[in-house]
Amino acid sequence: MNPLAYYCVIDPDSGTFFDASTAMIFDTRWLSEEELEILNEGSDQDRGELTLRYGVYLEDIIKAST
Repeated sequence: MNPLAYYCVIDPDSGTFFDASTAMIFDTRWLSEEELEILNEGSDQDRGELTLRYGVYLEDIIKAST
């Protein structure tokens, strides 16, 4: 089992959370104006595609303790 499956990512403002083993992160400073608009105003699918293009899985960054 992926060790990050025991963790979740939580937005404290909205209370939204999800499994950290599927979480990705990316640096928005590399996005064009059009890509920033997609991030802020696009559909979930559009944001997902943008994240897959530029993102890095948290499990590749964080080595969770087992």
